[in-house]
Amino acid sequence: MKYVQNKNGKFAVGNEEVRFKGIGIGSWLNLEHYMIGMPTPDCMIRDSFEKVYGVENAEKFWDNYVYNFIQREDIALIKKSGINLLRVPFNYRLLIDDNKEGWKESGFAYLTYLLDLCDEYEIYVLLDLHTAPGGQNPDWHSDNRTGISQFWEFRLFRRQITRLWGEIARRYGGREYLFGYDLLNEPAMCGWEVLNEFYHETIAEIRRYDSCHLIALGGEHFAMEFGGLEQFEDSQICIGFHFYPVCWYPRLSEPDCTRKEFNGLFRKVLQEILEQCKKFNKPCFCGEFGFERGTEEPAVMYTRMEDTIKLFEEYGLSWVIWTYKDLGDMGLTTAAENSKWMKFAEDTGSSWSQDKEKAEAAEVLALCRKLRYPIMQEEMEYKLSFRVRAILYELQAVYILQAELKKIPWEEMKEYPEDFKLKNCKIDETFLDILRRCSGV
Repeated sequence: MKYVQNKNGKFAVGNEEVRFKGIGIGSWLNLEHYMIGMPTPDCMIRDSFEKVYGVENAEKFWDNYVYNFIQREDIALIKKSGINLLRVPFNYRLLIDDNKEGWKESGFAYLTYLLDLCDEYEIYVLLDLHTAPGGQNPDWHSDNRTGISQFWEFRLFRRQITRLWGEIARRYGGREYLFGYDLLNEPAMCGWEVLNEFYHETIAEIRRYDSCHLIALGGEHFAMEFGGLEQFEDSQICIGFHFYPVCWYPRLSEPDCTRKEFNGLFRKVLQEILEQCKKFNKPCFCGEFGFERGTEEPAVMYTRMEDTIKLFEEYGLSWVIWTYKDLGDMGLTTAAENSKWMKFAEDTGSSWSQDKEKAEAAEVLALCRKLRYPIMQEEMEYKLSFRVRAILYELQAVYILQAELKKIPWEEMKEYPEDFKLKNCKIDETFLDILRRCSGV
């Protein structure tokens, strides 16, 4: 078989250099609140369903969701778009039961289902561990309900995930269209010593079963910093950075930020990342980037999307855009506006949104500053903002999510996953056209 390999710092299959143009599958095996219109992290969303509908019905619901969200028609569309790499975020809880020994075969069945479809359409798959026990970063997308990156505090958690990657490699190491293993999505607030140690141990465990496939390593600060990442002797390592300058530079979101200024700052940030990665002499790629539709004119999002892809192409980089399917925030495909799921999201959205949640947390911390801690530093406030949002999750679960779920009888709710079938979704034709042009199809 011809696997994707590192050949002189470039991706290659056989003797042919390959440029990967990818897309992230989205909120499929790891639920992200803004993408499905439900507040709180993955584990709390599922817990709310169990509280309202019972464990058995909740399990049926999410199983139905998985098999409706991605079907053969979806993979065919992805192939048609010119995409040759699918990045697949998954939650460790799908494969590990925190209260029992052994593996959860139902979760592995989901991965096998997707890998089989992608084999058929010759699309490479990058398996991305999006959540780890305790949270590898403090935010919701790592299924972190405390706002503390506890994964880095407990070696037991890290060894659990090291063993999991070994099992994944044992099961799937013979797959030709497996691009490789993305060990940990967006580590943050961990420190280089413990991050490097985790990488060394996990690489060694994977190589017990699979000596061929690539292993993707992300940096600190949500995969944006690589200054303290060690050199790894393994020849089949690649470096995956994430690219969201808008999150860190408020100027980019201001209405009078011109296209020239926007692209200039994007180029500067990219050059800084690539300069850090140059020392590794490994293939370097953008593992995730994307733009929210927000309140701006649609043309602005499309222009920024295309300009960013052209920037990556200029530097000879492979890239993965976020995301394939959601409720209209960033997706290539979205649930229909008149669907039941979209109506539910609108109802929860009257009380909650990611922006509202952040604003509420800021209000709480502003009150703390005013009443008791006027010397609170900005760095401390940033760290505590995640913990305050964790308190809000508890309130959101009971008074928003569960309250809305109780209004919908099970016989109606069990049909909601049908709304994510591709035939029931809207395809963003402009987004699709950009992918096709940038992929040369």
